Amino acid sequence: MEEDNKVFHQAKAEVWEKLAVVEQLMRIYKLGKWKTEDGNEILHKLPTCLDLRVLINDLQNRVTKEIRNSSVFFP
Repeated sequence: MEEDNKVFHQAKAEVWEKLAVVEQLMRIYKLGKWKTEDGNEILHKLPTCLDLRVLINDLQNRVTKEIRNSSVFFP
């Protein structure tokens, strides 16, 4: 039982770390949508903005999939 508890807390910590990365990327994306003095967005280049959004979505999907497939969270 104690070993199961350690595994659960380790898995939970890893998920929180991954979600923290996603959260930081989302903040960067949101800040990048702000307008500069000349009216352009900071991440005004579409590939940069699009690549970041794709990366965020991929990371979110991976974390969600790991949680769903985990026997630690759903025995």
